[in-house]
Amino acid sequence: MGYPLAVVDRRVSGGTSLDTDRLGETDAAGALLMGTRPLDAPIRALGQRLLWTARADLALARDQPHEALRIVHRLYAATINLSAEGDVPRLAELKASALTALGQLDEAVALLHAAQLTARRDSALPRLYRLHDALAAVHHLQGQEDLAEEEATTAREIAKILTITIPEGELREGFRHATGLAGKDSAMVRVPGHDASGGLTPREREVAAHIAAGRSNRETAAKLYVSERTVETHVANILRKLGLSSRVGIATWATRQGLDPRHVGTDRP
Repeated sequence: MGYPLAVVDRRVSGGTSLDTDRLGETDAAGALLMGTRPLDAPIRALGQRLLWTARADLALARDQPHEALRIVHRLYAATINLSAEGDVPRLAELKASALTALGQLDEAVALLHAAQLTARRDSALPRLYRLHDALAAVHHLQGQEDLAEEEATTAREIAKILTITIPEGELREGFRHATGLAGKDSAMVRVPGHDASGGLTPREREVAAHIAAGRSNRETAAKLYVSERTVETHVANILRKLGLSSRVGIATWATRQGLDPRHVGTDRP
């Protein structure tokens, strides 16, 4: 089994985060996160900030961008000596994902650019990789393919640097697959469970294709003639299997795979 990018991120950066995707279903994650602190509890300690950040991740996974924005704004308000939103790259990435889901692409681009400056200044390479990767996905949604490729290329170059810092073996290979470095012609040994489908079912790949096309869970459900709840479950499974933390990450992965909702089909629910 490969390691999700979120795990590699923590191993490389030495940081700590609360990874809701590893909990599997969003219901389980919600029950755990919402039961730990009241929604109106103040945000002071680092642990509380991590908890609220995980709640924002969960809201995005549930296709609730407005709720994610509300949480991110609370976190920003609790940040001491904040001069600009881009000064906190993790929150900026979350807010950009929410803005992207709401179709506010120009605002998302500006915020990601600002966050990149901070991450580059702080030499936070794992976060910088994510920011370039996210910006590539937003530019793709804007139809600006040249800019998207430029950001994706930068993300790959950063991923190559990070790869050197990871011990050889399953963890490194898992990171290569998660970041798209292990292509079809890769000479490195494949990790069991990693294939062109990313371990997704045909229906999950179809859902990923619709997300890459910019559709919400409700719109995807209407296209597939299933319930919105079913799509939400598929999204949670995609995030878990691919080791991603947001719908933007799914869109990026689906774009790399060349998935198109017009050409990806299945008879399975």
